[in-house]
Amino acid sequence: MGATVGYIALLVLFLAPAGLSQTPEEFLQSFVGQKLILRHIGDRMGAKVKKNDLAHVKGSCDVAVQVREAAWRKGTARFSLEEIGTPNIYGKQSTCTERHDEHMVEITGFENNQPTDSLAASVRALLQTPDQYLTAQGIKFDYPPASEDTPLSKAPPPLTQPRTILSVDPTYSKQGRQEKFQGTVACTLIVGADGRVYRPKLAHVVGHGLDEQALRIISMWRFEPARQLDKPVAVTATISVNFRLY
Repeated sequence: MGATVGYIALLVLFLAPAGLSQTPEEFLQSFVGQKLILRHIGDRMGAKVKKNDLAHVKGSCDVAVQVREAAWRKGTARFSLEEIGTPNIYGKQSTCTERHDEHMVEITGFENNQPTDSLAASVRALLQTPDQYLTAQGIKFDYPPASEDTPLSKAPPPLTQPRTILSVDPTYSKQGRQEKFQGTVACTLIVGADGRVYRPKLAHVVGHGLDEQALRIISMWRFEPARQLDKPVAVTATISVNFRLY
């Protein structure tokens, strides 16, 4: 399954900042519902990693996930994750030997009253926002978030169109897999002057649960923004997401 860009914008997700007054339980609860990228161990249904071993975790399987549950118990951070896609950087896809609909990840070895800033740094070793994922890959992406109401560029050409930096191929819906349905979903959106996606909408639907899967991951895409006279500008765009069974 692949995705191709027509013209293009977006919505940003950040790890919640660790407030000094937050308990570990409160901090982990802020992850629920977030769409993140699970690094290295996406081909494992269950994984338990010691805090001190996080820097040594290796693997080439990165997957996009949505956090279903996050809990803290006696120095252990537990995450229940739903796999929602596969990240690609400049067309290079992560390599996974196995795929799973769900993942359980535990990070152990914390103090019971672990400071939230230290806890956040440890969690980020495995679960990253799209921006953090690009930084970890050595790709500079430091555009400050723009407003969803940023006006579109109305200037005439020359206009340099957005270029995809990070795309996410969505997972197949259960219905689509069962019915072996293939098709292409199109989403219109705005690629902001910050290279993020805003106001995504379905432009061409195919049903079978695939439209929802495509729309679900669009906000995770990142772009080199369009430029007018070398100034980043917001433009409309269309992304086509192809669902193919191989």
